[in-house]
Amino acid sequence: MGIQQILFLLLLIIVLRSGAKSYGRIWKAIHLGKSDSLSEEHGSTRWKRVLLIAFGQKKMFKKPLVALMHGAIYVAFLFTQVELIEILIDGVFGVHRFFAPFLGQFYTVIISTVEILSILALTATLIFLIRRNVLKIKRCIICY
Repeated sequence: MGIQQILFLLLLIIVLRSGAKSYGRIWKAIHLGKSDSLSEEHGSTRWKRVLLIAFGQKKMFKKPLVALMHGAIYVAFLFTQVELIEILIDGVFGVHRFFAPFLGQFYTVIISTVEILSILALTATLIFLIRRNVLKIKRCIICY
């Protein structure tokens, strides 16, 4: 194991520990609230709502341009998580482009897609910041 891998693992441990502490504080804060009975809502109904609202970004489709920008950020986030897994594997095992041999040319397509999505997500984020902080467009709290 080389010095780069050791440093990577040390930093990874520090980051994971820090993240766990933060998540622990959030978990405790969430559980300060009263428990709520969800028995009146069936599991399949709740899962459908999760898929439509959380994963499907249902409320964003009322405004197509906003929906496209949110979509770019959302898809970029999902794709970059796969790239993050590869970065972790590369860092821990001291390899480069771990998935490339398994995916062949498709790997290049994936990496290029991640780069394009990242640029789109950055652009959308800047537009959202301008809309909120310069143009002062109000946020729709309950739009579904």
